[in-house]
Amino acid sequence: EARTFLGRFLFSGEEVFKRLGELSGGELSRLALARLAQIQGNLLLLDEPTNHLDIGSQEVLQEALERYEGTVLFVSHDRYLIDRLATEIWEIRDGELEVYEGDYAYYRRRREDKPVVEPQPAPRRTRGRERPSRPREECEAELLDRAAALEEELARLEQELAEASYAQDLRRINELHASYREKRGELEKILKEWELLAGS
Repeated sequence: EARTFLGRFLFSGEEVFKRLGELSGGELSRLALARLAQIQGNLLLLDEPTNHLDIGSQEVLQEALERYEGTVLFVSHDRYLIDRLATEIWEIRDGELEVYEGDYAYYRRRREDKPVVEPQPAPRRTRGRERPSRPREECEAELLDRAAALEEELARLEQELAEASYAQDLRRINELHASYREKRGELEKILKEWELLAGS
């Protein structure tokens, strides 16, 4: 029974007998997830739970959280995790909390349909001509489009990683991992920009 449980977290064969000091960083992360899955409480508070996890560990985490019967309250820039797990989105804007009772796709639709009321600045005299500022909703839409394109690229890289892993092509795996980390970093940066813009 214990080996079956550990198998859910990608521990197989003789790996189940390793001592803690012999585990790699990824294995330690998966072990932490296994311990998390055994928590008997009815509430989990998680802050960026997929940070620093490899793809396999992220899948394990998502599956463990899907099996968890309690409430999970988490903060994350990982759109895949949010799309897969979230049933409510809480947005804090201008010091006020608004709850969207639906998944992330529902939240995006509501945000796109909701008019943004911009305060009108007082007129001021300037010297020369100023470049007009872009509407905030236009900037938000552009960031979301860029994020969607990066998500598609990450999905493609994940598929290629799976194929390279099956073929045991270590050189290709390393190349794809580097590209994946780069694109994921770009996505996190864009989502942080969008978060700052949406909260301004």
